Amino acid sequence: MGRALLNDGSIDDPSLFHEFAIGFTEAKSSFNFIDIGLGKGTLVRKIQETAMWHLGCYNCRHVMLGVGHSAQYAPFLRRVNEAGDARMCVSILLGEPIVREIEACGNTVYALDGDIFRTTKLVDKTLIETPSVQHTEATKPQSSPVARAATQAVLTPATSTSSMSPPQTSWAKITKSASPPPKLTMPLPPKQDKTKPASKTPPQPAWSPGPRGRDPPITVGIPAMEDIKRREDTDKLCNNHFLRGPCTRIGACTFNHTFKPSKEQLKALAMLARQNPCINGQDCDVNDCIYGHNCPNVTNGVCTRSHCRFKVDGHPPNTKFTNSKIHEN
Repeated sequence: MGRALLNDGSIDDPSLFHEFAIGFTEAKSSFNFIDIGLGKGTLVRKIQETAMWHLGCYNCRHVMLGVGHSAQYAPFLRRVNEAGDARMCVSILLGEPIVREIEACGNTVYALDGDIFRTTKLVDKTLIETPSVQHTEATKPQSSPVARAATQAVLTPATSTSSMSPPQTSWAKITKSASPPPKLTMPLPPKQDKTKPASKTPPQPAWSPGPRGRDPPITVGIPAMEDIKRREDTDKLCNNHFLRGPCTRIGACTFNHTFKPSKEQLKALAMLARQNPCINGQDCDVNDCIYGHNCPNVTNGVCTRSHCRFKVDGHPPNTKFTNSKIHEN
């Protein structure tokens, strides 16, 4: 991985990646960075078997996999999805664009806030032909003993780091201040980078889908979301009753009206209701309408919902879609 990042130009020295891996592993006892070698088949088996081990653990609530870039994992996901409720417990993290085979499995796709995962593949830029430049032996840069020692080290689960002298500012210290578990967020369109240099082009107004405007974002924790999504048949909560109730059809309505949801569970219910487009769209004049008036799943210019029901104009301009049939909505 360090060599691939170096060839891509993402880092200048492979020892930097080695220091990051050591710092990540040392930051918390539950963090592990494992080197499984160069075989791609070994990587696939490692991820699949580790996921199955956790799914078989009673305390495991959810497994998030960063495998959307490779069709090799599609057969594994299909097997998992056939095992009862396991499909609700396995989600895909969005990084590179999701391939069709993974999208067809129907697992939920989550895009975390910020630039945590890269959206493009690593490219070996050393293979690109460049003009030859003559160098003399006198000017050839020499790698430091520290860098050579770092690049010669091999990461394994049993690697001892006590004999290595960490840098003054180690990745372990940086990751000590790790942020709390991620929350699912229904984001606004991508924020403008405040650090961009001044442009001659006048600033553009924020995108608005129409006269009603954008729905306010909702942030909810993953446990509450999974609890609401796990409910089936008559155990499902009535949207109308809990979000703007009381339900006017309690006698005929087949959904649950007696459950006492927490604030987080109500947020999760509201977020799921927003996935359904309002039939009146931007012409809706109902103040407490519980349905969506623009797609709530756009993060960093990508609509992450593989079965998005909103029309193209319900998304900001130039949005990229994981739903290949979005134009049929």
